[in-house]
Amino acid sequence: MKKIDINSPEAQSADLVAGNIDQLKALFPALITEGPNGTAVNVDVLKALVGDQTVTDADEKYGLNWHGKRRARQLALTPSTGTLRPCPDDSVDWEM
Repeated sequence: MKKIDINSPEAQSADLVAGNIDQLKALFPALITEGPNGTAVNVDVLKALVGDQTVTDADEKYGLNWHGKRRARQLALTPSTGTLRPCPDDSVDWEM
């Protein structure tokens, strides 16, 4: 079995943010801009493309919010560096 270290491609999960940006770029090319931190989505252009007429009551919406929700979402979108691999020698009834 080949040893996988933290820098090998097999140890990295898919980049969900890049995939989402690629899908948005395919649907709405005008949304994507290049900023100092790389590729970004222009939210104002998105609002214009979906017909949003300057949202004035944005604070009056229902939702489920808690302290740390934004950080949890950021952590969920970061690529993982762990990989689960089978270990046939330590398994029970591996051949079945």
